[in-house]
Amino acid sequence: MKAYNLETARQHRDKITELYLHGLGISEWPSIVFELPQLQVLCLSENRLPEAPETLSRLTRLRALDLSGNLIQTLPASLHGLLSLEEVNLSGNRLSRFPPVLGKMPGLRKIDLSFNQLRSLPRHLGNAPGLVSLRLNRNRIKELPAEWGSMDRLQELQLDQNLLPSLPDWVGHLRNLRLLGLSQNKLRELPSDLSGLKMLGQLHLERNKLGCLPDALGNLSDLTEIDVRRNELEKLPDSIGRLRGLRRLLLDDNRLKELPAPLEKLQSLRLLSCQGNQLGEWPSFLGKLPRLEILEWGRNGLERIPDEPGKWPALERLGLQGNSMVCFPISLLGLPKLEKVTGLPNSARAMRFVQACRQSAVPAPQRRELFGLWQGDVEAHNLSKEALREGLRLALPSLRKSILSVLIGQSRAQIDPLRSAIGILGTTRLSRPDWKEKLEKAGLTYHETGAKAPSHAVLGGGILEIPAAWWKKGVAFMEESVLFQEVRDREQAYLQAMDDPGRLGRLLQSGQDASLRLSVSLLKNGGVPPSLMTDLYLAWRSVSDRKLKKELRDLLLLHTSSGGRRLLEKVRVIYSPEQIEEACRDSEFDPARIWAWWESNSR
Repeated sequence: MKAYNLETARQHRDKITELYLHGLGISEWPSIVFELPQLQVLCLSENRLPEAPETLSRLTRLRALDLSGNLIQTLPASLHGLLSLEEVNLSGNRLSRFPPVLGKMPGLRKIDLSFNQLRSLPRHLGNAPGLVSLRLNRNRIKELPAEWGSMDRLQELQLDQNLLPSLPDWVGHLRNLRLLGLSQNKLRELPSDLSGLKMLGQLHLERNKLGCLPDALGNLSDLTEIDVRRNELEKLPDSIGRLRGLRRLLLDDNRLKELPAPLEKLQSLRLLSCQGNQLGEWPSFLGKLPRLEILEWGRNGLERIPDEPGKWPALERLGLQGNSMVCFPISLLGLPKLEKVTGLPNSARAMRFVQACRQSAVPAPQRRELFGLWQGDVEAHNLSKEALREGLRLALPSLRKSILSVLIGQSRAQIDPLRSAIGILGTTRLSRPDWKEKLEKAGLTYHETGAKAPSHAVLGGGILEIPAAWWKKGVAFMEESVLFQEVRDREQAYLQAMDDPGRLGRLLQSGQDASLRLSVSLLKNGGVPPSLMTDLYLAWRSVSDRKLKKELRDLLLLHTSSGGRRLLEKVRVIYSPEQIEEACRDSEFDPARIWAWWESNSR
């Protein structure tokens, strides 16, 4: 049974097997701790205990003792009677010497004395045949005892942040060692014979003074990680190419001017970090690492990436900060899993483009064309028809807008009532049924979806793709307002023939909702001639019914020229005829009539 407080421990003292009293500010040992006959795991970490008492020897079933983060300076000799004890954690205390009792406990498997003040190590620890993990990080150790070479079951040896100037030869013969941590010492070289480290998986040597690595390193076939950052390495041994299982290689902040070509054989490599060296050019063999996921190449004086850097089917992150590159390399556009590039101008924007192309499966040639448009280096009208088509499918509104404007600007084909069929794509102001009715009244043919390609097409909002058949036939594209103008011209001819504008004008001027609704219905079907635009504007300004007001405004928006839109935007009071004159300039509106209305309604 587990307990996380003293009250539970007191209530179930005969059943408690694990007691966790982490970070409670305890400065004295609770007596109940020594009254738990079944206790196997005791954790009193991050408290303020000044010592470990002799009475701990009563806990004969104890397997794990965690007293890390206290004020303990030594351990009592009586603890050697804890024959079941396998794990001891005394990291972060005030130990100035290795507790001798730990060397007399043959059952110990794990010892952690990191973050203390140890200056030397006992020889007799070599008599701990079952020891598999020894952590001595951040002490003041300058030497390893020769007798420790007999600890051949050791799997983890961590000596980071000490003062070791060299290593004894026996370190290279720990046949079961999986992790060797030697970062932040004063090592200038490694033992030349590492043949015994057959099972070593991780080698941490960051922040030493190593000038070279032994050729024997290439014989450690189980290595998956090498960290030699911040040393003085000028080259790497070719033998490193034999480490076929290597997954992480960290080489930052050394003096490397080149990487050995055999690195291309590291087919399992996931992370390669070479920041802060003198590598300059990008080695061609980098493109032959099929499982590479992260590549850090910052601060190397790199000026360009080759046009064909590599396929890199797995590359997700590329770091290029602190180099001399001024633009995003177009050669990176085709990498299938690239998610992040750092250290380049506008790299975040470029990656938005890359991800959009990936989602839409844009082919490489069109991707390169469209990237020029996205970066502002190429005008849209210089793109191929294939690139324009692919660009419309991208989830990049600004790019699609540029392409649509080009398509519309390139199309100037005249609408022939006998031969023209009008298609509509995207969102338009009028619904499809309304457009169909309007086109038929104007003597034009509405193109039904699914039929063959039309002769003309309105491009509305939200378009993601134009049918392939439309591209092949060379459909003439236009904005909705252009088609409105065409239909309006035809309707105006009809109205003039029928001599009806005068009657519609009187309906608009009546000020009666019923008359206005009738005029709206007629104008929707027949269009608004320029002579009625002023009447329509004044009716919209005068009416109070919200629905009717919206219908009148919609008619104005559909039939007003670009010059007339200035007047529609004047929603506040106008104080002078000059303001009206300016707002009506180059439009179909009569400024004198509109000023008279404003003047009469502002009194």
